[in-house]
Amino acid sequence: MSMKNIVSKMIHKRGCTVAGLVLVFSAAGCFAPHFDPDDIQCRVDPDCPPDFQCTRVGTCFPKGEAPARCPEYSLLCDDFEGRLTPAWGTPLTSGSVAAPAGASLAVDGAFAFPGNDDFRGTRALHAIAPGAGDGSYYTLAWPFALPRPLVASETPATLAVRGYVYAVAKLQGQPFFFYAHSSGHGDGINVGVFNSGPDDASNWNLYNRLANNRTLVDSTAPIDVGRWYCVELVMTLQTSSGALSNTLDLYVDGAPLGHRVVAGTEASNPIDEVDVGITWSEGSASNEFALDDVVIADRRIGCE
Repeated sequence: MSMKNIVSKMIHKRGCTVAGLVLVFSAAGCFAPHFDPDDIQCRVDPDCPPDFQCTRVGTCFPKGEAPARCPEYSLLCDDFEGRLTPAWGTPLTSGSVAAPAGASLAVDGAFAFPGNDDFRGTRALHAIAPGAGDGSYYTLAWPFALPRPLVASETPATLAVRGYVYAVAKLQGQPFFFYAHSSGHGDGINVGVFNSGPDDASNWNLYNRLANNRTLVDSTAPIDVGRWYCVELVMTLQTSSGALSNTLDLYVDGAPLGHRVVAGTEASNPIDEVDVGITWSEGSASNEFALDDVVIADRRIGCE
């Protein structure tokens, strides 16, 4: 019996949903074994082939790789290599103007996070954000609806968003790439970069959409072109004696860059969606960047 038939019988017996049924035993890639066309789903460990385990995001992982790449507490993991994860929603676009011609957000092989020898990928989410004109802004992003909204209470509720960011050219203006917020509302926190002029340095930036201010602008960590950065926002919602607050922590390459607490009318509640991509592009500045190995979780994630 051929290997293909053996795998087909094994997978159907174990209850997996598979298209293609061609299993390639390879350590390449990040978030799941290589299937063709990468369509394996699982609910429990017995749904996976031997030596693989089922994670909470519903994909089978090599047992030795799963904890490091997609922690068991993750709500979503996507390395954009074609593995099945909880579905992103329909791409969103909004703003004071329509996304200009040439704006795009797509998975391709132009700039892929290399990882290390065990987790090397070939694709990433590639964002091209042309300028929209002075005083104008737009968004073009992929949304992920949290399985359960993050709601403030006396017990802290935490959301973490981590991904790798690559600047193809110097980032100009105010490009943002992660956005944690309440769907349909202009609140929440945008994660990105602030640059006040072509000759100025680019700085990591947390922008509070509800308060309409830059909650954090860090000038201590450079943002070099052609280098991958591990960027993570950890956001905690809490009430204390009825008073609402959001605690924000920004990490780059695992190092803490800033800690902020916003309260009262400047604090968001609830949070039920995370968008990735061009979550804000403003003014005439044009930008191009890539995102990879995105993880959304209910606690600090850290870098790979």
